[in-house]
Amino acid sequence: MSAQLGWTTITNEELKSAQRLWDQRDHGVRDELGLSAIHFLYADRFFPGTSTQMTHLRYVFFVAGAYEQMRQTEDPAALEVHLPEKERRIAVQLIAEVERTGSSPEGSGIIGWTIVGKPGRRGHPPKLLPSMSYWTALTNWKLLNDEYGVPTRTAVHSEWELYARKPRHRGEVNEVRPLFTEEIETEWKDGLAGGLKHLGKEDRPLKFLLDPWERDLLTARLKDLVRPNDEKPTLLARLAEAGHDIEKLCGAKWPWSQPIRELVGKDDKEQDALRRSRQAAFLVQICRAAYDVLVARACAERDHLPQARVLADKLEAELETLRRPNGRTFQEATALDVEAIERDETGSENERARTKSVLARLAPFLIQMQQWLPNGHRVDELQAKFQLREFAVKQNHLRVRLTEGRDLRREWFQRRMNRNIFAAPLEYRWDVVSHWLIPELVATGK
Repeated sequence: MSAQLGWTTITNEELKSAQRLWDQRDHGVRDELGLSAIHFLYADRFFPGTSTQMTHLRYVFFVAGAYEQMRQTEDPAALEVHLPEKERRIAVQLIAEVERTGSSPEGSGIIGWTIVGKPGRRGHPPKLLPSMSYWTALTNWKLLNDEYGVPTRTAVHSEWELYARKPRHRGEVNEVRPLFTEEIETEWKDGLAGGLKHLGKEDRPLKFLLDPWERDLLTARLKDLVRPNDEKPTLLARLAEAGHDIEKLCGAKWPWSQPIRELVGKDDKEQDALRRSRQAAFLVQICRAAYDVLVARACAERDHLPQARVLADKLEAELETLRRPNGRTFQEATALDVEAIERDETGSENERARTKSVLARLAPFLIQMQQWLPNGHRVDELQAKFQLREFAVKQNHLRVRLTEGRDLRREWFQRRMNRNIFAAPLEYRWDVVSHWLIPELVATGK
């Protein structure tokens, strides 16, 4: 990998995903520096099919069930109109169940709960439809039929007449292409059943608890997840196999904690990936902490925002704590072999090539940060490097905080003052996996 100075190029979709990631985790920092590439690499290696927009495991079947019901329509053009409404109604059903138990929809994991309405009251579909967030799971967990190649959501929508269960016109030959795998197609050949029988009916509450056959199917699928380049089980597959040890494993603070390393055992490649992911997580934390200080200083010195100097001093004190040579953050961040990160990519050949290109541009910046750390230099010496970094990542499409983005700084400042947020290490979707995916997979239903 080249060590010459370069810059990361990330697609707009990746930047949007990174923005959602950091907004949801309340770090208050969007991916202004193009560091999400590291998050995606390790999150997709360890926990393929997951995303930070996921909230409950059964949403996978809510999405699949919504498409199955839509397959009963005779008008393919109705998909784009009726699917968002179907997903809105599902959210209303979930709200009804939560309120029936005396709980609040807030914090329940119901997607779009603030805008979808309630039974009998008109609302709006979620801004980010569950079918958008969970299609990756349907694909990666092999729940879609792959006889003709695994279909993307866009392809299914554009060729919907191939998947509809009814012919479009009277007398037309019905050449139905299966949308789902044989298990699902068989289970639903006569329509949805079990806990999904009344999917989309607002007057019928809907639960997040998996039906037994749903749990069995997902357990089998997750256990079969392997790394494409060496056919070894993914960390997600090992967790699905863990059985009685799952409570201890999901109680681990980080995906590289000791119980997880013990689970991985003698898989040297995965042990190395966990070690590098840990070191990279702390280096990214320092990069973001330094960026925070620079933005807070701009708020104080250029925008003259009240209390900005207080915030800047607080953030700088936090950064200095992270920079202590005897501290874990410093030691982990400086130990990282930046150029070895690309070895941990597990995507297709094309994906590995793209990752290598991205990391080749990212590596010089990270190495510069490692060199800055032990020398006692002031944070203002990073100003020019961070400004260049912002412009390179944004590619002049968006205003950036460290130069002309005064409105962006003001928004950032208000969130920071209200929430008292500090930069944190990356955790690669471990919060999602350990809090809902695996616990819900092994839930007894009692």
